[in-house]
Amino acid sequence: MSETWEKVVPLSEKIESLFNHHFQHEKTTEEFEGWRDSFWSSDVIRKCHLKTIDHRETRKMWLMHINIFPKPYTHLPILGFDIVAGPKKITGAFF
Repeated sequence: MSETWEKVVPLSEKIESLFNHHFQHEKTTEEFEGWRDSFWSSDVIRKCHLKTIDHRETRKMWLMHINIFPKPYTHLPILGFDIVAGPKKITGAFF
């Protein structure tokens, strides 16, 4: 595994662990090879979404996508974050 992937893959696992601790897990799907979607909710969060796309072997690319949508009555913002990583560097980071 590359140095970049050694950092970002455990980060997605840590985020998933935190979501599992703080929110109620709704479902996890793997619709396509390498694509994994997980969803959570809570009293305050309408939908929390973590997607990872792992194409390190075939396309030398790994992606993590996060969206958190609060319920309408809260004063919390919508949060979105993406990381795209190749074997040697992060090629995209969007917040």
